[in-house]
Formats: sequence, structure tokens, C-alpha cells
Amino acid sequence: MIMTGKPILFSTPMVQAILRGEPPKTVTRRLVVPQPDIRSCRFVDGIIEEYRGYPAGHADILHRSPYKPGDRLWVREAWQHIEGASGRGYEYKAGGGAHNDTGKWRYSIHMPRAASRITLEVASVRAERLRDITEEDVRAEGVELYAPRLESEAGANAWRATTPRTKFCSLWDSLYARRGFGWDTNPLVWRVQFRRVK
Repeated sequence: MIMTGKPILFSTPMVQAILRGEPPKTVTRRLVVPQPDIRSCRFVDGIIEEYRGYPAGHADILHRSPYKPGDRLWVREAWQHIEGASGRGYEYKAGGGAHNDTGKWRYSIHMPRAASRITLEVASVRAERLRDITEEDVRAEGVELYAPRLESEAGANAWRATTPRTKFCSLWDSLYARRGFGWDTNPLVWRVQFRRVK
């Protein structure tokens, strides 16, 4: 099997969940983009292999799953350059290092491959509806480390962040609701299970 290397972005709390979580984060859900026209999907062993999507402009474009078992994913996270006795290096917002108060963090999207310190291997991938997530998968998503921030920002909607499942709902909405793919729309997502190899 040929393994590929591709970047994947994680927020600081999710990087911490991968590194120190108990249990560690081993699953991530990523929005299927574009959302598929189910009638066009080609399934292999019950998994969407390729599809045509919508909205307009995608109907004639054939899309494939961006992840496959065996793929290597290098994690992009918030980072910065540092100068040390041995030369120039990197420090990470999720690391709690000595330079964390400098305010010079760079967005994860701009992290070069050389700066990545975490490599994941895809164990399995499938498409499913967002709201089909199980309690077990909520824990595997590493939601608990994200909870304090969600609860402090919830305000009048604090009731939504009282169980692991509703914490995941709040996390999802903070990332996707403005794009029209909030929890209530129940979009199709890629459920990607992985293991850390570096």
C-alpha cells in the first residue's frame, strides 16, 4: 500500500488532546466538501469512494474521499520560530513553553512541513451524518479538554455545554455554523480514526 503525506489542521486544545488526553484523541470529523448528492455516490464495502456534489458547479465534478487507511497526516498547529543556543527552532502554542507569552504565534495554516512534530496514520475512514456520533466517539474526539472554553463562552446557551455530546455540538457549531453546516443541519462528515506514529 502506498502511503501519502498530507497536512491536517488541529486547534490548540485538540493538539493537547492528541498529546496528553486520557484517553487520547483518536478520531476527528471533517466536513464532506462539497456535500454529496447521495444518488451519485459509488460505495465500496459500504464506504463512499467517490461522488458528485452540490451546490451548482459541482454536479459534473467527481470527488473522492480525501483520506484513506494508511495515509500519513502531518499535523499543522499554532507555532512560532524561536532562537536558541543550537540555532533556530520551533515552539508550539499547545506546548506550554517558555516563550508562550510573546504573542508571536503563527496560524496553523501557515505551518511548513519541517515544523510539524506530530504525524498520524489513518486507521479507517467513513462518511456518516454528524448527529450519528456516539458517546464513545465524543470521548475519542477529545472534547473534554475543550470544555472549559466552551462553557465560559456559552453565556445564555450554557445548557448546551453540560454533557460531552452537547459540548461536541457547541464545538462543531463554533467551527461550522457560520458556514451553513451547523449541528442542526446534520451534514455528512468524514469520520477519520487515526493513531499517532510520531
